[in-house]
Amino acid sequence: MADRNLDPRPAAALSRLWGSAQSAQQAAAVLATRAGVDTDLRYSTAAGHCGEAADELQRARPDVAALADIPALAADIQNMTAAAASDRLLAAIATAIDDLNVDDPRLLPTDMLAAATAANWLALAHHALSGLLP
Repeated sequence: MADRNLDPRPAAALSRLWGSAQSAQQAAAVLATRAGVDTDLRYSTAAGHCGEAADELQRARPDVAALADIPALAADIQNMTAAAASDRLLAAIATAIDDLNVDDPRLLPTDMLAAATAANWLALAHHALSGLLP
């Protein structure tokens, strides 16, 4: 069996989580820049938390973006109302956390720590936004 420590490729689970965090950050930033929408800075805060989630993964695995796709969430919510876009963003964040496969045998202990920290940042973003729903 090959030594997992010698495998420079990021685990697919980390790449998916990184892509989702980047996507959520972009979407929250799009909403934060709409006129009159981010008066309480929740979208800006959420964007920052999502960015921290992505940064945490990239610190652990600098090549994590190599396999990542960034979902087009920002484009998807562009023409939605703020409430509908918030719903979509909250669902995307929850799905990103739920999709993390903690049983992936390619995850090193340091990968698990980075994934857990990233999930915590995403949870903070979700918390910042959850008060926006009617």
